[in-house]
Amino acid sequence: MSGETGDRHGGGVDMESCVADLILETRNLSKDYRDGDATAHVLRAVDLTIERGDFVAVMGPSGCGKTTLLNVLGLMTPPTSAASLRLNGEDCLDLSDAQRTRLRRRSIGFVFQRFNLLGTLSARRNVELALHLRREPSDGQVERVLEQVGLSGCAHRKPGRLSIGEQQRAAIARAVVCRPALLLADEPTGNLDSDNATAVIDLFRHFHATSNMTIVMITHSLDCARSADRILRMKDGRLDA
Repeated sequence: MSGETGDRHGGGVDMESCVADLILETRNLSKDYRDGDATAHVLRAVDLTIERGDFVAVMGPSGCGKTTLLNVLGLMTPPTSAASLRLNGEDCLDLSDAQRTRLRRRSIGFVFQRFNLLGTLSARRNVELALHLRREPSDGQVERVLEQVGLSGCAHRKPGRLSIGEQQRAAIARAVVCRPALLLADEPTGNLDSDNATAVIDLFRHFHATSNMTIVMITHSLDCARSADRILRMKDGRLDA
């Protein structure tokens, strides 16, 4: 990956500048789960660098560790061991649960395959909730992002009255309304037909291009992965470029 960084910047590489441009870095990161006397080695010595503004797709067979990797990168679960885990310049290895939660809310947006919208709230209120958790005012940002994802006309509807594609677009709006430094997406097109999947990927490309948003997307779809700038492949808990 260091070769990619050198090519991107061209000529001699200013190492301090490269470090500053890294939004995500892991070295020798592993995650194990124990079940009685058995241990499952889900992630094995993962080395990963993501530069600010990257759009990266991660592919691999079911059970290879992709979702676990995303959960660790998103600070939702700590690694079993690691030489380094840094997000947006901050060392995350020794953070408390409360500190991880604050950093996650401040820096990361999530898009899930199953949307995870609150069924009792309208699309607008679901998006507003992300700002509320960060104690930020809307200042018209909710309306702007709902317009960007094409939901201005149905912002008052609860998820049960939205189509599957509209629900995922509402989930994307919720993820990006706080302008996160990093967007993590776990199979965001997995429940969608081809037209809606294309619309979701187009939205990712839009926010990537207009906001320089860094995106790491897990996907089984090669067509979706090809929309990213870089494709990484996982197998048996190991990550290869």
